[in-house]
Amino acid sequence: MRILMIARLFYPEIGGIQTYSYELAKQLTRQGHEVCVLCPPAEGDLEFDRQQPFKIIRGKWTRIKWIKTLFYSGHYLKIIHQWHPDIAFGTVWAPCGVVAWIGKMLAGIPYILAFHGTEITLWQKHWITRQLMRLVIQQSLFSLAVSHFTAAKVLAIGGPHPVHVIPCGVDLQRFKGISQKEQNSGPKVLLSLGALVPRKGFDMVIRALPEVLRARQDFVYRLAGTGSDLERLKALVDEHQLNDYVKFAGRIPSQNIPEEFEKCHLFIMPSRDIQGDFEGFGIVFLEANASGKVVIAGNSGGIPDVVRHEKTGLLVDPENPSAIAGAILRLLEDDILRARMETEARNHALAFTWEKSASLLNQLLNKSTDLPT
Repeated sequence: MRILMIARLFYPEIGGIQTYSYELAKQLTRQGHEVCVLCPPAEGDLEFDRQQPFKIIRGKWTRIKWIKTLFYSGHYLKIIHQWHPDIAFGTVWAPCGVVAWIGKMLAGIPYILAFHGTEITLWQKHWITRQLMRLVIQQSLFSLAVSHFTAAKVLAIGGPHPVHVIPCGVDLQRFKGISQKEQNSGPKVLLSLGALVPRKGFDMVIRALPEVLRARQDFVYRLAGTGSDLERLKALVDEHQLNDYVKFAGRIPSQNIPEEFEKCHLFIMPSRDIQGDFEGFGIVFLEANASGKVVIAGNSGGIPDVVRHEKTGLLVDPENPSAIAGAILRLLEDDILRARMETEARNHALAFTWEKSASLLNQLLNKSTDLPT
């Protein structure tokens, strides 16, 4: 089957949706499909694209929302004419799903959509975009959701239409669960890694650290990533006089991320829902678990689909710094508990592979009566 993936976010950029789109393109290719990806340019894309087993077309790009839809539509229609795909796969609904819907109206190409989280609630705030999203959902063969929480959001907008939950996966060859050597003479490393935006809850970790500090001082909080919240986070560190304990690591190159997990003792990301901006899944939790690390996560959005409370990590109230501090201290002070949970974390991650995610999608495609066999 010829699958044309329309991706707004794609490797070599780093991010959850980038990983989702790339891994499914790779795994669908391995499972015998012919895949072509339409996506924007990215730094380092020439070398990256040459190494891939599927075709990648980098279209013209702009940050202007509706103009980029026109750019994508023009590239898409050209690909339809030259490549003749059997189906389109929009990895986010806007602009990718809108472009796929235009392709169906003009050329009769069926399409499917993927939904992750925040992109749903941010676009549903306006009546026009909400109705457009509903139309795009209902005209698709079916929709994919990365979690049950996200699926409920899609159903609330799209009405009675097929929505299938296919969770994200993790690359078990990349995150190998290297056994950590206890650093008895050094500080315990608490790691957060992600975009520095309010949703991630890194400010709440900083607010929790003074309580941790009153109990023990043998730790360092390593905060890796870039984003709009950086200056506010630095101001919080100054306010709480935590400069000796909080280290801003900046952007971590993709190839170095496994090493970050290897060096840490705990991974923390207490994501929360801020006016509809929520975590739909959280691939990074799986990456930490696959590396044999316990996580502390916010009990919000789709996170409970991936973090098993008291088994692979602890789910906490993301708005409660004291709860976050309590979870940190509990895991740092009980080596036996942490070791048991580390083993369960690695075993848990083994069930979440991109091969399995692609196989589930492949089954859905094979069952569709609207596609060629």
